[in-house]
Amino acid sequence: MPYAMRTTGRSNVPQVKTAAIVEDDEDMIYVYSKILRNLGYDSIFVARNGEEMIRWIAGAPSPWIVIMDYKLPSINGLDVAKEVLRHSPGTKIIMATAYDEISGKAASLGLSFMQKPFSMKTLAKEMETIEP
Repeated sequence: MPYAMRTTGRSNVPQVKTAAIVEDDEDMIYVYSKILRNLGYDSIFVARNGEEMIRWIAGAPSPWIVIMDYKLPSINGLDVAKEVLRHSPGTKIIMATAYDEISGKAASLGLSFMQKPFSMKTLAKEMETIEP
């Protein structure tokens, strides 16, 4: 599969588009992965809980975008998002959850908020608007 080409202002070196999914529902992981690949993301890391994402972000190159659920095993998505942003302040995060009551907290962290259920077309449009 060919890599999407990105260039920076200083160099013509292509960059791989990296994304992460933090979700414990296998069906949602499949759907998110499909959308990310359709949008040209070459490298997709999947974490099924918050601890896995925190461990990964501490030692990995920063993902360009993260799609994250709020209700995760042991650590909620907002706390995971804070850690992601601490390690990678430029990463864009979409908080995709059924818990509308956290929308204000998500916005205060600079996260995009999408209340489930939503269509995959809506998610794709949201991702295109916040893509780095």
